[in-house]
Order: sequence, then C-alpha cells, then structure tokens
Amino acid sequence: MTRFKLLVLALLCVSDFSLHAHAQQSAASSLAGRWDAVITNASKIDVPFGLSIREDRRASGGFRAEILNGSESIPFTTATLVNGELKLHLEQYDGTLKVHFEGNELRGEWSRQTATGVVHYPVRATRHQQRKGTDAAWEGNSLNGQWTFTFDGSATNPDKVAPAEFKQSKALAEAGEVVAEVEGTIAPVSGDYGLLAGTVSASRNNPATFRLSRFDGIHIVLVTGEFKPDGSLAGKLNTQAFTAIPRTAAASTASAAAAEPDPESVTKLNDPSETFRFSAIDPKTRRRVTQDDPRFKGKPYIVDIFGTWCPNCHDEAPVLVDIYKRYREQGLEIVGLAYEYVDDRARNARLIEVYRKKYRIAFPLLLAGTTDEGQIAKTLPQLVGFGAYPTTIFVGRDGKVHKIHAGFAGPATGERFTETKKRFEENVKAIVAR
Repeated sequence: MTRFKLLVLALLCVSDFSLHAHAQQSAASSLAGRWDAVITNASKIDVPFGLSIREDRRASGGFRAEILNGSESIPFTTATLVNGELKLHLEQYDGTLKVHFEGNELRGEWSRQTATGVVHYPVRATRHQQRKGTDAAWEGNSLNGQWTFTFDGSATNPDKVAPAEFKQSKALAEAGEVVAEVEGTIAPVSGDYGLLAGTVSASRNNPATFRLSRFDGIHIVLVTGEFKPDGSLAGKLNTQAFTAIPRTAAASTASAAAAEPDPESVTKLNDPSETFRFSAIDPKTRRRVTQDDPRFKGKPYIVDIFGTWCPNCHDEAPVLVDIYKRYREQGLEIVGLAYEYVDDRARNARLIEVYRKKYRIAFPLLLAGTTDEGQIAKTLPQLVGFGAYPTTIFVGRDGKVHKIHAGFAGPATGERFTETKKRFEENVKAIVAR
C-alpha cells in the first residue's frame, strides 16, 4: 500500500471517529434534562414516573440519572451511552433501564430478574411539561390526612386492611378544573409501597378523583379512585379494588379499628418455649452458621429475614445498622437471613455484598434460601403466619423469642416509621436486659 493510500485511510478513520464522537456528544446533549416517563407493568397498566438525566464527566459513564417519585429521587448506580442507547443500571435490584430516541421520545424497557425469570416492561418518555395554571383554593373533598384502606372487600385478612396517609399541597386552576399535588403511601403489614406521588383533580361537574403512582425498580404501582358522596374513597391499586374511610371514622367503629393488624401479632412460634433455631450459609466463607455459633449463643440477638430485592428491607437496613452500633457493646448481635429470587449462589453472594456495602453492614448476612413457596416453612419451621419481608425476630440471651415484628414501615409512612423505630428500640432494650 502506498503512502498516499495510507494517509487517505488514516484521514478516513479520524473522520469516522470524529463523526461518531460528535454524534455521541449530540445524543448526550439531547438526553440531558427531565423526562415524563411511563412504564407498562405486568397488568398492562401504564404507570407514570419522572426521569432525570444529566451529563457528568466525573461519573464513570459520563452521565448521572435518577428515578423521580414526587419529592423522592432514586439514583441509578451507573449511566452509560453506547451507540445511541442509554443504559441505566440499578445495582441494588440488579435491574437495567435501556432507552433510545425514537423521534422526540425515548423508548426502551426496564428488565430485571424475578423468581419466575427475567421480566421486561416497556418504557417511553417525553420531555417534562411544567404545569401551567393559576393558584387556586381547594374546595370540597381532600385526600389530606390518615385513612384506612380495605382491599378486595376483605376486612379479615391482615394484609387486606392497611393504614394510609397523604399530604395534599398547592392547587392550580387549569383547563376548567383544579388540580392539587399529593404525596403519601399505603402501608399494609407486609410493608408500605414507598412514596406515592400524583394529583387530586376536581371540577364543578365531576366528583374529585385522584391518581398516584410509583416506580422504584420493584414497585410499579398505579392508584386511582374517586371520592364518594359520604367522603369515603373507592378505586383500584393496579387491579386490586379498594374502599377507604378516614381513620377518625374507622376508630369510632370497633370492628374497623380492630381490623388494622398489629405487626407484632401476625407471625408467631409453634412453641414459644423452644429455643429459636436457624441454619444458613455464609456466602463469603461457605460455612454453615446456626444459632449455636459462639457469636450468638448466650447473647441477645436479632434475626432479620430479608431479601436484597425487597424495598422495605432496604428501608430497614439503616435502622438495624444504627441499633447495632449503639447496642453492640451491651452484647447485642444481629444476623441477616437472605431469601433470594433464584438458587444461584454466585449471583446471590454478589447481591448480598452490594447490599452490605450500600449500608455499611458490619453484622453477618447469610444465604438462607429462595423466595419459592414453602422455603420459609422448610428452613424456619418454627414460624407460623409468616408473610412479610422483612420479618424481624428479637431473641433473648436464653435463646427464646421475645417479639416478632412483621414487615417494616419505612420513611414514607411518617409517624408510623417513627413508631416502628420506637418499637425496635424497646424490643432491643428488653432482650439486652434479660
């Protein structure tokens, strides 16, 4: 090959690289900003959420991105642009959002591993549109306050009756109706849904309606409904029908007040006089650990039944870390028993390590099993009525169970979160003192 041909070839390569770099830079600039996104869940319901993307040369992939649910943001672990496709990874849930431009929209999908396989949910997004309107006074029914929700008409199933609390803020008059922003959550005993965000809308000719949603990598939830003439609510959470009444009204009805379950009365032991027993694998050493390990025998300890896939477990982890720091010198120990989606030891060990590092957990996290039906009964046969991740078991120095707390009310529940932390503190003080 002549020198002339080599020179031409080199110039062409430089030109191609320059064009590619320019195209990447152009795509990067176009992606930056806030987007109004919609994800279609397994029930074929469109669930809105916010998506924020910005360029950041300090980040490994050149971008930072976040999921937005009202005032809450959930950062993606990494954000990388390759050949026009933006790949956003949420490490703690081993999920990935991939999007690319189709015209002026972003199109793609959210995928993650579940117990039944890898799921794929379509996602689309358009540029964020700021609400336009004039400040208005809200008149009539409001979602503000505390409520008691009953799902599918069942007031006897502990997980079908749930407290809820919402905060309704500023209202705008636009297009013939008044729209107010709302945030809050619904908190069944198995765990709250995280911060739900949306709006309440009203007009002169139509009853007030509400629409709240959440996407956090696990939950893909849409709550819609309307106010009934008596001030109660009726609607659906995805496909589950519900009714709801103000908690002040529920409290005046003995049966309704009793229907909200106490998280410390849901899960029990076959025989409370027995020593509590567990057996699980340390993913680091591959050694089997039981209640007879010197780290736990004769000491007060907490057993945290969790999963790295569980948002409420992520809410609970910082609370347990704080408790461990403050009570470890008094002999308290904690052990986490992880139940993961699939029987893949390498994958589960990786996710447990991600969970450990995220919350700087110093106590052992063991692999106990999978989320398959019957696994809890097989691995922890002493438990009766198990139905919530996390479930937190407080064990005294004598090896016997003091309390079992089902589920965890996270920060989105407000006062309930404070009450849950208070209960944990009381239980820890009790087993340390025994």
